[in-house]
Amino acid sequence: MSNFGGQAPKPRPQFSPEHEINPLVEQIIANKQLLANYRVPGDNALDQMMDVGGTQVPVYYATLAVTHQLGIPYDHPNFPAVIKHRTMFPSYEHSVLWGSKTSYPWVKDSSFWHIPGFSRYVINKDGDIKNANSGAAVADGVFSSYAKLVPDGRGTNDIGVNGSDLLALSQIKIPEHFVDYGFRKYSHKLGPSENNDSLIWVPQSPVSAMGIDGTIRHCHNIHQFITNYIKDLNQKMAGDREVRSWQKGKVIQIGEYSVLEGKHDDPSAFGQSASSGMDADIPY
Repeated sequence: MSNFGGQAPKPRPQFSPEHEINPLVEQIIANKQLLANYRVPGDNALDQMMDVGGTQVPVYYATLAVTHQLGIPYDHPNFPAVIKHRTMFPSYEHSVLWGSKTSYPWVKDSSFWHIPGFSRYVINKDGDIKNANSGAAVADGVFSSYAKLVPDGRGTNDIGVNGSDLLALSQIKIPEHFVDYGFRKYSHKLGPSENNDSLIWVPQSPVSAMGIDGTIRHCHNIHQFITNYIKDLNQKMAGDREVRSWQKGKVIQIGEYSVLEGKHDDPSAFGQSASSGMDADIPY
C-alpha cells in the first residue's frame, strides 16, 4: 500500500543495470498519488517544492518522473526548461524543452551527455551509450547500427532505435520550441535544410479540430492537440492509432473532435455548414 493512501501501485519491472532509472524517480512513481492535488488547469509550470521521502523536489520534476520517467537529475546544473500543457481539464502534465540548452553533460563524465527523448541514457561523440544511473555499458558505436532503449514516457519496454535517430537527437541542434510529449512523440521531425544539404528539425504540421460544440481549435501539431484536449486514456490511444494511418486531407475522429491537418477556419473543411466560433490558439 502506498504511504499516501489509495490502492497499491502496479508492480514496476526490475530493470537491468543497462536500463534502470534513478531511485528517486522510482520512489516518485511508486507514490504518484502524492501528485493528485496538483491536477490543475492552466499553463503555469508547477515550480513549488514537495517532499519525496525526505528530498525536496520541484513539482514539475515529480510530474515528469511519472509521465516521462525523466532520467536527468532534478539538480542537474543544465536542467532543461519545462512547460506545463494548457489542458482543457485539470492536469499536472509537463514536457521538457530540450532545445533550451545546448547539451546536458553527464555529471559522472562530461564527455557523455543525456540523450533527449531517451534521458536515462548518455552518449558520447563516438556513439557509445551508457546508463546514466548505473554507468553500465549499453551499446558501442551505435551511429552505424541500432540500440534497444527505453524511451522517455510512461512505458517500460525497450524498443529498437536506429543510430541515425540517436545521431539526430544527440548531434543536430534542437530548436527552442522542440517539445517531447513522451514515447517518441515530438513537436518536430527531421527534414531537409533550406539548401537541401543537411537534415534539421522542422515543425510538425499544424492541425485544426472541430468539437461537437462547433468550435474550431488550432494546435501546432497533432501531439499537442491530443495532450491538451483529449482526457480519456483510451481515446488518446485510439487517436494515436488514427494518426499512424492518417491520409493527407482526410478528417479523422479523435474523441468528440473532427481533426484535419493544416490550419482551417472554414467549417466546410470538416463537412459542416457552420461553426460556433474559434478558440484562441494555445502556445507550445
